[in-house]
This record gives sequence, C-alpha cells and structure tokens, in this order.
Amino acid sequence: QIVPRGPQEVPRASRHLQAPQIVPRGPQEVPRASRHLQETPNRAWRPSGGAEPFEHLKLRMLNGTHSALAYLGIVAGYEVVAEAIRDEEIERFIDDLWRKEITESLVSPPITNLNEYARQLKSRYRNLEIRHLLEQIAMDGSQKLPQRILAPLFENLSAGKPYKRLLMVVAAWFRYIERRSKYAQPGLHDPLQEELIRAARNASDDGALAENLLQTAPVFGDLPTHRIADELVATLGQIGDIYDTTRLEGVRQ
Repeated sequence: QIVPRGPQEVPRASRHLQAPQIVPRGPQEVPRASRHLQETPNRAWRPSGGAEPFEHLKLRMLNGTHSALAYLGIVAGYEVVAEAIRDEEIERFIDDLWRKEITESLVSPPITNLNEYARQLKSRYRNLEIRHLLEQIAMDGSQKLPQRILAPLFENLSAGKPYKRLLMVVAAWFRYIERRSKYAQPGLHDPLQEELIRAARNASDDGALAENLLQTAPVFGDLPTHRIADELVATLGQIGDIYDTTRLEGVRQ
C-alpha cells in the first residue's frame, strides 16, 4: 500500500512545486498569480476574463506534465519525478508536450511567458532534493486526467492542433492500469479502481484494452472517443509492454 509521505520526507516540495495561486479577493478584484509566473518582479499582472485562464494554466502546464511524468515514469521503472525527468527521452517528450501541445491549448493570461514558466517548472522537477513520488501523483487518475490531459487533447483535436503527445499520456495511463490489473503490482488507488481493473482484465489485446477503458463513462463521458480509438491502439503498441523510452522518439509532429 502506498502511504503519502509527510513533510519531513518530501523536503520543500510544496514550495518548489507551487502552482500559480488563484486568490479570490472580492467581487471587484482579480486573482493574484504567484511570483513564479511573473516575467520580472516589477511587472504587475493585469488578468482579464476571470480566473479560468489561470486555472487552465496550472492544471495543464504543471499538473498535466506531472501526470505525464507519473505514468511514463512508472511504466519506465522510475520512482520519483527527478529521476524520470532526467531520462533524456522523457525530458524531450515533456519539453515538446509543453511547447507543441499544452501551450497550444491555452489562452495565455496577460504578461505570461509560458516558455519561461515551463523552464522554471522543469528546473524544479529536476531537483533531486525533492523526493516527489510518481506513485503519489499517479493516484486517482480517473479524477485528474479529464481536466489535465483529456480536455486539452480533445480541444486540440477539434481545432486541428497537435495532440499525439497528450494521447501518449492516455496510453501510458492505460498501460499503467493494465499492469496494476494483471501483473501482481501494487493497487490502482483510484475511486473507479474496480471498474478500471475489470475493464483491463477483460481485455485480451491492446484493441480490447482501449475499447474497454474508453467506455468508462465517468472518465470519458460524451467525448468523441471514436476519433482517437485507432490511434490510441497504435500508441499502446508503440509503448509496448516492457517500456523503452526510446520509443518516445516516434512521437513527432
């Protein structure tokens, strides 16, 4: 059983991996972003359109890449964020995920340098003093991925923008579920674990795995999953069963 570690076991993690903060300040005021997202200390934020751009920024740039690192890293055999991001292929994948897909899905808040924010996030991910367990991040995937990964994936798909790296994260999550279901690995730790495990155990191949898990209504709902089903099966094949991160070289757009 995975037991979340206390503050003494994850030194300074909460500070270093701080997301942009949305602080309600009254009906006439706007959310205040954290200093990590400012281009310079002297430039004030002048956000428009309410909190939504900031919420999307945090969910996709930070939480989305955390989930990507968790599932890709676990399947590749890593335990913590700093180890996974130091894998050359995973690092390149995360860089491209930020630059080519996640940023394409965002309406950037004013005075936001997304490339600089990604650089700062990666610097914190690489900090070996922060023992941020991938298994902790991977918990509750059915609750986290719809906002972090599926929303930008289907937005980009509908807009004709790149989405195949986001699809790779979904495939890695499916492979993660499969391993927890069939190969005597630790539990899934998800509110929908019974439904997800049953779907994976009833799959005899990647096609059935994709079909069964895409039918998990609380996760995929009314999303047009038929548009990604065939590509998802091919992506599962690209990942393979025993993961080799050099296979990520094939994700190019």
